[in-house]
Amino acid sequence: MESGQLTSLAVKLTFEADESGVTTLRLPDGYGSGRDFWKNVRDLEVSGARVVDTSEPGLRKLQARGGRRIAVRYRIVSPLSGEPRIEDASTYQPVIRPRWFYAVGSALFALPYARDDAPARFVWNGGRIGMPAASDLQADRGEFGSLSGAITLRDVRNSALVGGWDLSIIRSGVVRVASIGAFRFDMAEAAQLSERIVTAQTAFWGDRPRPFLITIVPHHASSPLSTSWQGTGRSGGFATRLTPNVELRDLTFFFAHENFHRWNSSALGGQGSDGRPGFWFSEGFTDFFALRLMVRSGVMSPHDFADVWNGMLAAYAASPARTLPNGEIAARFWTDPHAKRMAYQRGALLAALWDWKIRRERGGALSLDDLLRAQRRAVAARDPSDQTPAFVLFPKIAAAHDVDLTADIARYLDRGEPIELPADVFGPCATVQWREQPDYDRGWDVAATSRAGGVVTGLREGSPAWRAGLRNGMRLLERIAGRPEDSSVEAAVRARAGDGTEQIYRFKPEGRGRVSLQHMTLTDLGAGPRCREPGAGF
Repeated sequence: MESGQLTSLAVKLTFEADESGVTTLRLPDGYGSGRDFWKNVRDLEVSGARVVDTSEPGLRKLQARGGRRIAVRYRIVSPLSGEPRIEDASTYQPVIRPRWFYAVGSALFALPYARDDAPARFVWNGGRIGMPAASDLQADRGEFGSLSGAITLRDVRNSALVGGWDLSIIRSGVVRVASIGAFRFDMAEAAQLSERIVTAQTAFWGDRPRPFLITIVPHHASSPLSTSWQGTGRSGGFATRLTPNVELRDLTFFFAHENFHRWNSSALGGQGSDGRPGFWFSEGFTDFFALRLMVRSGVMSPHDFADVWNGMLAAYAASPARTLPNGEIAARFWTDPHAKRMAYQRGALLAALWDWKIRRERGGALSLDDLLRAQRRAVAARDPSDQTPAFVLFPKIAAAHDVDLTADIARYLDRGEPIELPADVFGPCATVQWREQPDYDRGWDVAATSRAGGVVTGLREGSPAWRAGLRNGMRLLERIAGRPEDSSVEAAVRARAGDGTEQIYRFKPEGRGRVSLQHMTLTDLGAGPRCREPGAGF
């Protein structure tokens, strides 16, 4: 603390030296597109061992007699200045503000090398200054018992920690929601929604409920039209960063996606040393099952289910990355937003296509649900030395059930050919058809408007937005309605003119070109309970 404000986080580690006499300590190494987090370490001190520098700045060699107690102390600072922004989210750098902080475990903790399965214990001592904190490493002594004693160093690395004097913690059943800042939705409702999602997904896998933590902290956008939610699955929950204008309806799919990461891909084989080639599986399959289980459990209506799928199909049709081979998608994942989204979209479409093929070829006796459960059982039973990643293991599990995906993998992943969904891919409950519509165009220069702080720039005269009354120089205040990349959905923005008057402008974001895309329409059966039964439709 400096002048009553938080400036860094103090970390103390104690552990026993390796029997070899040399313990390798890995400093915080980062996550996502963030790297070299050892640069955030200050005042590193080691007692109980002699420190030997290495050629890698993120490693330390500690020489001590086997079994001797070693203590390591250091501080973590944040490289970010000012309020966290959308642009910072994918780097997962620690955020340390005067009154609050947020960090994932790989940004915070140094850990002894090659001890992932070693048991661990976590203690937060910020109570000395009256600062509460929440982590999925803490004992949760609620109805479902304690997490204490069950965590490993792998859990420490894959944890999240949030704290501050304004921290709010709300519980609903197995779920705790720990948040910083003000948002448009009610946190108690968010906790209840999360518990319904957690319950449905836990039942899908046949597991018992266990404590689950969701952390929510704000990040900010340069444009008031930007709405962003970003998150990552953690060992005992997931960590999220939201723009303050996010609403609860935006979070339903997002929460379901992040919770499904508790199983995909860690329980299905993991991501391997470089998860990017398999993000179509870990992210795209997660999207597919998040939607499937929400509509089956009644958390999401069939109409909302179709609406999300149609948004995905529209974005897929318009994406400049649609025909990129999977190798290119992987290489660009952290630097090209189109490539990043394509991994999700392509994986979800493949999951839908393969589920349809499996059910059709096996007369409904087998589905994608069954293959994923079989993969989980196989991973639980395999030799620990077998580290085959989940996306590599999945086609092998399918082949063991007489499902050959070789040709599809070569076609849609290796070569990047566009995916076309069959009309009855969702059974009798919906129809997927081709249609043509104008391409998506807001009418103004999006990049220039963002650089101008939301002041409309480059608005094309005669565009739908111009005909609705929007003009260059107006300041955009809020996005009311619309769906990115889909010109069939009416857009609405609230803007302020030079004289201070505010108005909502509604228009169809239709460009001059044409785009062909697939679109889902619910059938008469679509809203019925039959379609939400496993294997029957959705």
